[in-house]
Amino acid sequence: QRLRRYGVHTAIETAGDAPLSRLLPLAQQCDEVLFDLKIMDPEQARAVVNMNLPRVLDNLNRLLAEGINVIPRVPLIPGYTLHPANITRVLEFLIPSGIRQLHLLPFHQYGEPKYRLLGYAWTMSHVAAPDADEIAAVRLLAERAGFQVTVGG
Repeated sequence: QRLRRYGVHTAIETAGDAPLSRLLPLAQQCDEVLFDLKIMDPEQARAVVNMNLPRVLDNLNRLLAEGINVIPRVPLIPGYTLHPANITRVLEFLIPSGIRQLHLLPFHQYGEPKYRLLGYAWTMSHVAAPDADEIAAVRLLAERAGFQVTVGG
C-alpha cells in the first residue's frame, strides 16, 4: 500500500495454489498479478508439482471476476509443460476469460546456483532449454488463438 501511495507499480507472481482468502487481498493491492499456468492435467499437476489444479484455475477466474489485472505466464519446460496437449489446454482455458496477453517463459538453468546456495539439490540439470523453434511454435499457436505474446515475461 505504501509503495502504491508513492506511485510505485506493484505486482505479485504466483502459481495460484493458495486459499483465495489469502491470495485475493494481496492481489487487490497490486497493479497486476503474474499468474503461472503450468501442468494442465490435474493428476499430473498433483504428482509432479503437488499442485491443486482445480483450485488454481478457480483462483484465476475469481481474480478476473474481481477485476484484477492478471497476466498469465506459461513456463516452457521440456518434458513437463512444453508439449502440444498442455499448451492447447492452457489456451483453451484462457480464451473464454477475455485475457489477451500471455507470457511464455522458456526454461533455463539459471536457478541452479540459487538452489546450491540454499542447500537444495538442483534436480533439473538433465532438462535442456527449449530451442528457438520450439518457442516459436508455441508463440505462433498462442498468437493464432488471439493472444499478444511476450517471450520471457
